[in-house]
Amino acid sequence: MYSLTAILHATDRSADSLRLEEREIPTPGPDEVLVRLGYSPVNPADLNVLSGTYGERLELPGVPGNEGAGVVRALGSAVTSCEEGDVVIAPRCAGFWQQYRCFPAAELVVVPPGISERDAAILSVNPATAWLMLREFVPLKAGDWIVQNAANSAVGQWVAQFAKARGLHTANVVRSQAAVDLLLELGADCCVLDVTNFANQLRQAITGPCPLALNGVGGENARQLTRALQTRGTLVTYGAMSRENLSVGGGQLIFKDLRFVGFWVSAWLRQASAVALQSLFAEIAHTILAENLRFPQSKLFPLTALADAISASEAGGTKVLLEL
Repeated sequence: MYSLTAILHATDRSADSLRLEEREIPTPGPDEVLVRLGYSPVNPADLNVLSGTYGERLELPGVPGNEGAGVVRALGSAVTSCEEGDVVIAPRCAGFWQQYRCFPAAELVVVPPGISERDAAILSVNPATAWLMLREFVPLKAGDWIVQNAANSAVGQWVAQFAKARGLHTANVVRSQAAVDLLLELGADCCVLDVTNFANQLRQAITGPCPLALNGVGGENARQLTRALQTRGTLVTYGAMSRENLSVGGGQLIFKDLRFVGFWVSAWLRQASAVALQSLFAEIAHTILAENLRFPQSKLFPLTALADAISASEAGGTKVLLEL
């Protein structure tokens, strides 16, 4: 038997740079687990990998795909941490655009019943990013407000839901009425449209302390967010969708004493201990199930339609999943 595998040969985005090839299904070593991968998204980070502009370069030729989920098919002789049939993720690994892969058992997280394999495939990046940004930078307390742009993105949807579960309030910047409706349905407290000087609307909507702003856009949009922050508030930048440099007014820095930090979930996951990694995803999964939170909608493409999936991801508007 063979495993259909996407192989990136070059980052020039030419027709031959990414090809589907058949490889033999590997046999797990003593401390490894063979996983039949079922789903993997085409994330913006994956698009950057394909063009050679991501924070980490893929060694070529190599297999793209920075997250996914699958089912355990075979165990190495020394493995006791999972069983055949378990749905698993590997948050610190890459190379998911293939049907079969062996993983070190220590890198796997068993997904609890109640979260499907399809949903588990988008558990490692966006929910973890949202969860950690709400936990790592500011000691938030119930009743605090958070402002965010790109609020209808997958990360933004998780921020709104996790915040509500913690008794926090969110003020959300979006670009369409449809996005407003979605976020209010997910539990957001208020939304404003991304128009000139939307900061005034944010400040009018926020009725309590606002120590944290989450920026996935950059440019002037991020500067508007800072105007809604309280004195000594923190702006966390995790994305740059506008591809514009962060714009900050000098008065905001001097008179409000704001703090600006960046966050890359991949770096956090790499540095985390095995215990911290398991704990993080246990907490996230428990909250999702206990609070009946919703995964973002996604559109499926077979691995054989990889080019179409990449085009759909580039167009934006919905989460794109490869069915492997």
